[in-house]
Amino acid sequence: MVIMVSQDLQFIVQSDLFNETHASITICPIITYLLEAPLFRLSLIPSKLTGLISESQIMIDKIITIKSEKIDRKIGKLSSNEMIKLDNALKLWLNLS
Repeated sequence: MVIMVSQDLQFIVQSDLFNETHASITICPIITYLLEAPLFRLSLIPSKLTGLISESQIMIDKIITIKSEKIDRKIGKLSSNEMIKLDNALKLWLNLS
């Protein structure tokens, strides 16, 4: 899920099972400064689904955990195809495959 935290876009990467019950949430930042790094930056185009207004990238190499209370609002989500790409990139980055 794409969320807003203190004016910064983030993507929740932890299981939805814990989002409502846990005091913290694991995220990857979303940036508009685009970098040619397809293994650890997932490019996104603006759409109603994502809620993004400009081309952006999820920074898979910058996974962090924050307090759930810092989430300002939900913006959007990824398509099924984008989620598969994100899953594969996270598995590669974290050496889980």
